[in-house]
Amino acid sequence: RDATTKIFAVLIGVVALSGMAYVILMALLPVYAKENFGVVERQYGFILATNAAMVLTFYGYSRFAFALEPFFLPFAAVALAGALARVIQVLRPPARNTLDRLGVYEGKRLEELFPAPRRAPVVTRRTRWSLPGLVSEDLSFTSLHEPLEPEFRRYYHARQRRIQTVYARRIRPETSAGRPRLLYIHGYMQPETVLEEFGLLATMAQALRMEVVQLQPPYHGRRKPRASRFDGESYWTADVVRSIEALRQTLLDARTLLAVLQKESPRPVGVAGLSLGGALSAVLTCLEPGFAFSAPLIAHMDL
Repeated sequence: RDATTKIFAVLIGVVALSGMAYVILMALLPVYAKENFGVVERQYGFILATNAAMVLTFYGYSRFAFALEPFFLPFAAVALAGALARVIQVLRPPARNTLDRLGVYEGKRLEELFPAPRRAPVVTRRTRWSLPGLVSEDLSFTSLHEPLEPEFRRYYHARQRRIQTVYARRIRPETSAGRPRLLYIHGYMQPETVLEEFGLLATMAQALRMEVVQLQPPYHGRRKPRASRFDGESYWTADVVRSIEALRQTLLDARTLLAVLQKESPRPVGVAGLSLGGALSAVLTCLEPGFAFSAPLIAHMDL
């Protein structure tokens, strides 16, 4: 019985590790395909559909040889998902090719590409909820971002857009008095959810006994354009100008939020983030000397 238990435990471990490798592979495959083979976002669904078609082709042969009828439904579901992904990608409006407009960024000094905030903006504060020993606040202010690329600048200022307003969610435990504060940036495509607020931010604030302020990057959460199908859809795309300006705006918004926090109190402020937020935290560590400490987590992206 002990030997059987050990074999079973090893099997579960192997399956778990294999699953982790598969998840990482599928997460990085679209990036690899884009950077090495020029497969843009709207064509990625074709890879999944082709894979599903191959599976069904082999299944069609093995079905008669091995009578695998019970396994047909999962394979059919995979094929349907791949086909639907392809349809959605084809119907999606193509991203604009802006490679010929990148010259505006060449030869710029670091202070021009990633400027410090000129001032601390007027901030609107609103209490979201209050529990014994814990308070949640909303901070919002107008982004100080000014696009460098002329055509995108005209688009940005043509009308009021959601990305022009910065939102931050502050969780303040009663044990944070006199303690340092943490500016936290979440990962790519992560929306604002109640689960995140209570499961991550509130838990982190109480465990660290620190005030945690989460910045919402452009094209995410309440800054997501109404036409976007999911959070962050317009943050990284083949429209390189928009992606560069999204990066510039995120860094400026974070530094502006730091100025707001420093104006409120002289207590130290650190920066941390996860995934995309980790990469942004690493960049902010190099750009902004005002952060007292930094903790980039899973900062695996090359910016």
